[in-house]
Amino acid sequence: MTKLMELIECYRTAGCKAEHNAYKEAVVAEVERLKKDAARYRWLREYLPSDDTSCDEAIVAALTPEELDAAIDAALENTNEDQSI
Repeated sequence: MTKLMELIECYRTAGCKAEHNAYKEAVVAEVERLKKDAARYRWLREYLPSDDTSCDEAIVAALTPEELDAAIDAALENTNEDQSI
């Protein structure tokens, strides 16, 4: 069972209102984390087969999953800034 499904089950079966609210917050946080991961994947899926090489160095230099996430997050931020101009 995934973390999200476990949290939803705990939320569904919570006894008191405080416990219910705590699990609700945990579910929302997990959904936000998953949305961020999905955005990274979608960006990478579009970037890799493209002719754009602007982020190649940062992606290749990443030695850990966290460094790769940071490189993609920076690219996403730059993309969002470019779109808002």
